[in-house]
This record gives sequence, C-alpha cells and structure tokens, in this order.
Amino acid sequence: MDFFVLLAIIVVFYVALLFFDLTLKSCSHYPYLMLMQKTGLSVGPFQLRWYTTSLNRLILKMSFWQPKFQTNWFTFGSWITICLIIPSICLVIVSSVQLCKKIFTEPTSEPS
Repeated sequence: MDFFVLLAIIVVFYVALLFFDLTLKSCSHYPYLMLMQKTGLSVGPFQLRWYTTSLNRLILKMSFWQPKFQTNWFTFGSWITICLIIPSICLVIVSSVQLCKKIFTEPTSEPS
C-alpha cells in the first residue's frame, strides 16, 4: 500500500470521526454524550484523547517504590532531552534551508 493512500485513509477516517463528533455534540445527543463521558474519549481538532482515573491507584503505588531512583531517572531523562533538543533544532533548520534552496532555485539551462 502506498504511503499517500494510507495517509489519505487515515485523514478521511479522522475527518469523518470529527464530523460525527461535532454533529452529535451540537444536537446534544444524550446517549452519545454519556458514552463519551463514561469512556473518557474526547475528539478535537488534530487530537484524539483518552483519559481515565482507573490507573490512579497504580500510579500512586508506583510513586512509593524507590522514590530516589524515580527522581534520578526523571532528572536523567530531562537532561538527555535538553541535550538532544539542540541538535534536533539544527537538523530542522538545515533541512528547511536545503528544501527551500531546492524549491526556489531555477535551473540555469533551458531545454532545446
């Protein structure tokens, strides 16, 4: 399957989902509103969210398992993220400049 066909299928599915969500919410369709509230689903522009409170107890228990390790792990992850964001910004800038040069430069030789 071609990448663009797959992307088109995903976009069409999402647009249909967003359309039905907006339609059913604007009509105040009670069963739909209750279903969305019970499942914790939320559809918005460019996002599909799911939230739940059923994992709160597990997350609370995990916070008491070796709190020093978790603090160090979070700090390590934060520093790695800070260090990697600079090269990623440079890569985006270089790629954008190369793309702009490729798009806006015209060939100098004319075909005969």
